[in-house]
Amino acid sequence: MTSNAALDAGYVLLVEDDRLHSQLFTMAWHDAGVTSPVVIASDAAAAFRLLRDRDAGGQPTAPALVLLDLNLPGRDGLEILAEIRRDPALRNLRVVVFSTSSSPADIDAAVAGGADGYVTKPLRYRDLVSEIEGIVTRWLVSHDSQDAPA
Repeated sequence: MTSNAALDAGYVLLVEDDRLHSQLFTMAWHDAGVTSPVVIASDAAAAFRLLRDRDAGGQPTAPALVLLDLNLPGRDGLEILAEIRRDPALRNLRVVVFSTSSSPADIDAAVAGGADGYVTKPLRYRDLVSEIEGIVTRWLVSHDSQDAPA
């Protein structure tokens, strides 16, 4: 089980066009013991609507983490990553590429584009649950505890 203490401040944005992958991810997210909400965007336009959303007070409602598939309709994940890194309001978001591709070229391109990490989607469900636990530990809990004031 994963501790949720550091996740209280936000949600996770999953940019994924495959409905089955989104459903499996959401189920595995909950099976990993994570209660933070997962919001799904199926393409770049939907992702940027969420990323640029504001609350009633005009404050950004950015996610704690963006999990980004590479193979998307229209603009692909690397194009989305590039736009996030160019946008001063979004450039500091944690973005982890979450793709079926294990190609070294894709991994290198994601890292060169500014991804904070790269995770290859596992084939087995129990491995997906384990990967999610690792994602939470590596890019949410450990970063949030480092970001907390002393």
